[in-house]
Formats: sequence, structure tokens, C-alpha cells
Amino acid sequence: MDSLRHARRPTPRWWLARIAVAVVAGLALAIAVDVARGGVAAIWLRYGGAVAYIARGERIEIRPGHSLYLDCRGSGSPTLVLEAGMGSDSATWSPVHDDLAAITRTCSYDRTGRGRSDGGSAGDLAGMSSDLSALLAAAGERPRTSSSATRWEA
Repeated sequence: MDSLRHARRPTPRWWLARIAVAVVAGLALAIAVDVARGGVAAIWLRYGGAVAYIARGERIEIRPGHSLYLDCRGSGSPTLVLEAGMGSDSATWSPVHDDLAAITRTCSYDRTGRGRSDGGSAGDLAGMSSDLSALLAAAGERPRTSSSATRWEA
């Protein structure tokens, strides 16, 4: 009996093999979840797709020496303003921009320091909102709201 107990006792090699299998299975699951939620598509758009993405908008000067990129399409009211999050730029919206523009006026833009806009930092939320308001005013766009994070305007 004693020899059977020692024969079945897990060795360090056995544990390493199980840990390696668990790590590989965890990575495979993480990749599968990312693919299911569209993460790979977002990464492709950010790095590979942005090269293939044709910029249809224009850079508009909002103050001397500082321009932001704005891409407005379609017509109608209200004007929908698309803002990419998590450090992305307007190319993130390219898969749906034309579909939304078929319904109403739709604008996407690159915040300061992102995409085709000038570098730097807008600072806090108030600075980003101010930049967006200045951009829309300079472009002659009049949406009902300047940003999803600010107040409604008439």
C-alpha cells in the first residue's frame, strides 16, 4: 500500500503541466470573449484599419495654431455627434458612420491629441467640452447637445 501512495503522489512536473494547461485555457477563453465582444475589430481599426480608413472629413482650426479633425455626413435633425472613447479616434466609428448618416446628420471627430487632430491635451472634461463646442461652431454645426457628458442646449 505504501508504494501505491507514493506512485500516485503528484510530482512537480505534473503540477507544472496542469498550470501550463490552465494558463493556455485561460488565454484561449480571454481571446474568445474578446472576439465575441468585438475587441479584435477595434484593435484592427485602431492599428491596421486606420491605415486603410479614408479620412473623409477635414481639419478645422478652433483657435490659432490648433486644429481638430471633424467628419460630418448626412442630413437631418438632430445632429448626432460621435465621440470615440478609450484613446481611440474617429476611425472607430467608420463601420457605422454611413449607416447613421443615412438617418440623420452625423459627425465624428478626433479629440485633441488623437487621430488627425493636433497634439496636446485638452485637460479635463470641461476643456474637452470647450474644444468640441468650438469645433462645432467653427464648422457651422448646431447639434442639440454638444457632448453626451454635458448639458442639453436649445
